[in-house]
Amino acid sequence: MLFECCWLNLLAAVAAAAFGLVALIVFYAKITCGVCKSTKNMKGKTVIITGATSGIGKETARDLAKRGARLILACRTVSAAEEVKAEISNETGNKDIEVRRLDLGSFESVREFCKGILASEKQLDVLVHNAGCAETFNKKVSPDGIELTLATNHYGPFLMTNLLIGKKN
Repeated sequence: MLFECCWLNLLAAVAAAAFGLVALIVFYAKITCGVCKSTKNMKGKTVIITGATSGIGKETARDLAKRGARLILACRTVSAAEEVKAEISNETGNKDIEVRRLDLGSFESVREFCKGILASEKQLDVLVHNAGCAETFNKKVSPDGIELTLATNHYGPFLMTNLLIGKKN
């Protein structure tokens, strides 16, 4: 009887801990996750979005286009970005969308992209670093001799931000 009582207490404690953990996860998700509900007008604002050809980057571009932002889609594959540009432009009516080539895994590409932005844009209001890669099993090296995932996800965005920081509004 004593043995059964200990097991029941242990089972109750484990169940309470599991319930508490699930409650914490749900609470954390409600606070930190979700859909952006902002309806702020972005007319007159210039926004650069990297990796805007799919997923979160594409949806971010769509939302900002609906709110009137001037978009610069910075993507490695220009043809895919042109398709996204046409789709978003047709859906939102925003024609102020531009596509520029950018490969964050190449410092030369990042410098070339930023040089063009610095020459053509009077200000930059928002920079969305969305692009990324995950070469888990096929380790590749960037043209600069850095592991490609590290170059694309860290060094490229860092360099880009530092080159464009003077244009921030």
